[in-house]
Amino acid sequence: LYDRSMRVWGEKNQHKLLESSVIIIDVDSMTSEVAKNLSLSGVKIFISDNKILSIKDFETNFFINEDDVLNKLTKQD
Repeated sequence: LYDRSMRVWGEKNQHKLLESSVIIIDVDSMTSEVAKNLSLSGVKIFISDNKILSIKDFETNFFINEDDVLNKLTKQD
């Protein structure tokens, strides 16, 4: 599964992470980084944000791409 993580906090705790989920509301550059780190640990992430995307969002949020900004999609799409 997540070999490196299991060496740090053990197999039992890694399975707890895999069973966990988090919802993140109102995404910015910091919460995007938190979401990335949690997802890399195996936590399921749900993101909710209804703001219109801007070029700043593309520069700081790796969950969206340039086409999302150009098409002015909302972050929850």
